[in-house]
Amino acid sequence: MATPRVHTAEDTTTLVETPDGLIACTHLWWSEQGPTQDPLAEDQAALERSRARLLELKSSLVVIGHGAPFRPNPAHLLIPTALGHRPWFTHLRFGHADERM
Repeated sequence: MATPRVHTAEDTTTLVETPDGLIACTHLWWSEQGPTQDPLAEDQAALERSRARLLELKSSLVVIGHGAPFRPNPAHLLIPTALGHRPWFTHLRFGHADERM
């Protein structure tokens, strides 16, 4: 499935039909907790449309490139940092972990 503008216009999500349901391998999310705004997305609106399209498929599992797999639900369209989750990139400084945090 084409999921353009995740990082580039050529990005895709690989869909695998299994006895346990549809599995999606994708970069549409960094982790189950977010961030909602992808700091590397070329087009945030296109990213959000791609996320919505994938959620419509009712995948049983989403395997992401930067975190643990998760079971998707509609809340994954809007992942609020107000839940106490701190986006991973707030810990970075010049591309390396800031050890003072």
